[in-house]
Amino acid sequence: MDNKRLIPLMLLVMTIAIGWQYFLGFLYDKNPQWKRPGQETATTQPVGTSTQPVTSTLSIGPNVPGSTILPTTGAAALPNGAVAPPNGAVTLPGVALAPAGLSVGPADTSGIGIEIGSVKPKDKTYPIGLRINPRGAGLEQVVLNAYKPPIIKGDAPYTFQQPYEGFEDHTRPLGTREVTVNGQSIDLSKVNWTPDSTTATSATFTVTINDAKQVPVVRLSKVYEVFPHTAAGEGYEIVVRQTFENLTPFPVVVRAKFNGPTTPPRELEHGLDRQVITGYSTSGSVTLGHRTVEEFTKDKTVYEVKSDKDGNPALWSGQGSVYFNAVVLPIPLGEGARVPTYLDKITAEAINPDSSPETRKVAMTFETTDMTLAPASTVTLPMNVFFGPKIRALLKSPYYGQPPRAYDQTLLLTGGCTICTFQTVVDVLVWLLATFHALTKDWGLAIILLVVLVRLLLHPITKKSTINMQKMTKLGPEAERLKKKYGDNKEELNRQMMQLYKSQGFTPVLGCLPMFLQMPIWIALYSSLQSTFELRQQPFFYNLTWIKDLAKPDHLITFEHAYVLPLGIVFSGLNILPILLAVVFWIQAKVQPKAPNPTREQAQQQKMMQWMVLLFPIFLYSGPAGLNIYILTSTTIGIIESKLIRKHIEEREAAEKELTIVDGDPPKYEEKVPKSKGKLAAWVEKLQQTAEQVQKDQQKKKKK
Repeated sequence: MDNKRLIPLMLLVMTIAIGWQYFLGFLYDKNPQWKRPGQETATTQPVGTSTQPVTSTLSIGPNVPGSTILPTTGAAALPNGAVAPPNGAVTLPGVALAPAGLSVGPADTSGIGIEIGSVKPKDKTYPIGLRINPRGAGLEQVVLNAYKPPIIKGDAPYTFQQPYEGFEDHTRPLGTREVTVNGQSIDLSKVNWTPDSTTATSATFTVTINDAKQVPVVRLSKVYEVFPHTAAGEGYEIVVRQTFENLTPFPVVVRAKFNGPTTPPRELEHGLDRQVITGYSTSGSVTLGHRTVEEFTKDKTVYEVKSDKDGNPALWSGQGSVYFNAVVLPIPLGEGARVPTYLDKITAEAINPDSSPETRKVAMTFETTDMTLAPASTVTLPMNVFFGPKIRALLKSPYYGQPPRAYDQTLLLTGGCTICTFQTVVDVLVWLLATFHALTKDWGLAIILLVVLVRLLLHPITKKSTINMQKMTKLGPEAERLKKKYGDNKEELNRQMMQLYKSQGFTPVLGCLPMFLQMPIWIALYSSLQSTFELRQQPFFYNLTWIKDLAKPDHLITFEHAYVLPLGIVFSGLNILPILLAVVFWIQAKVQPKAPNPTREQAQQQKMMQWMVLLFPIFLYSGPAGLNIYILTSTTIGIIESKLIRKHIEEREAAEKELTIVDGDPPKYEEKVPKSKGKLAAWVEKLQQTAEQVQKDQQKKKKK
């Protein structure tokens, strides 16, 4: 491949690799009709609206222990034509009005709820704290007390899994939204369940559903339980058990709908960092399916994720960001069961599809199948719910890394720039960084040591590349002469050019090979910095510089408003590293060897390099600081390395000019050799001279 084709190809690959992450988000935003392949079920049903017609004779009975009247506020909307009377009771079509003012049990209407676990920063016993709201018996918030939020505010712990503002009752995580008994549905999303029992590690809530005559029909109970650090999963997995109890002497058919996890807070300033994730059962293993928040648009607001495009059933589902996951794992019922067959639907829906991707929110709902309860019997649906960080050592542990979980697949989601790399490359890269971090105790210095290691491994190739570039400058006039001579015969021109390259030992591809070999490392490092939890919020050089987070741009000054350019390039602050990159690239272009009489192609290459000085830093302006530190360090070392190699070549050429040929057959060579050479150097030199002599003897024989 000649340089005329090679250099544009190299620029194209680099542009795609660096700009793909931003470009993909731009395309999805401008083309909402684009869809990924997969089994999809569209619907325009509003969030929280029941699909069941209500002709119910059920009510939430006020005079049964553990029950409460359905509260309302003002003219709050209720599903299926229900009316909210002034006394706070609810009238459903065909349902008797509950007596006003009656309720039994300490119904909590404060909205604060009950806390279990610990929200104390860096608690040594419990890594997680839950605040449970009696309203729907759902989670008001989940706190991971060992970590800080994306925007660091003092010692505030990381808080996620909160209901979306304005949609609280229909998005409160794990809150029970609706129950259907014998085909008759009733809304539970606004019901304050009664706290039944509470300890430091568990909380139980109950609610009872009565018929029109206030006779108890079904009692629901929900138990939350947290665990200490020493528990399996290091305490990031909680247990939730929902129990349905038949209080009648007759069989009843029960169906329930409850909320799934909400989207974790956005971590990145741009790019695809929040996704709906689902693990599917495929031939004894787990296959990951995922959809970015950007895929939920006003033309496609809902995705059904209960099964994949091949009909494989879901084992678990939830939502995640680049650094955190919230996953619901329903436990199968029955000995030997692998799949929770009692699930009928798992739905993900955008509640504000008209908003920008940065503020778009996705709600999830889980719906059970019809479950028949024998008289005076119960059925319990247990779930293991993971609320935790995407730490490699954690998710690759036997507990989380094996089916039915296999959560380690969420460490690197193939989307944007990450589609260009592999998990194995990222794993090796992170292992090297962790090893260097153990020596330096600083992730930024670990990145610099990684650069040194890579440059040492690539030095032989870099040396050959530099030699080839030196030869290219000398071949320019001869190449131009051949083009003038064979300009009308491309086939002969190519043959003569290849013969010229071969005679001089010049390999065009070697000129760009070091950069091509580093491209997978750049892409993998980009993925690592934005998906490896260990690098989250890590400063550079022991927190003595302005760089406070290697996984984000190095804002020296943060702008009040972000400015978005085409291809998704974001200017949200004054970043110093991309400016330094531009300076280093300019120096690199200046020190590169140039032909005294450059050909047309060589002149074009020089112009392309000048454009790269400008374009490359722009593409990297909103990139993570760690990646810019890597490229800046690698380029700087490359400039020094190339200069030393060229100096060595010039010294060698100067020494060769001092060679004198003595008459005789075979020819002998005399060279001024410094007396300080040792035995090993002299032996190597003698061996090299012998090899050259043999080569020349063979050439003479061929000519004869």
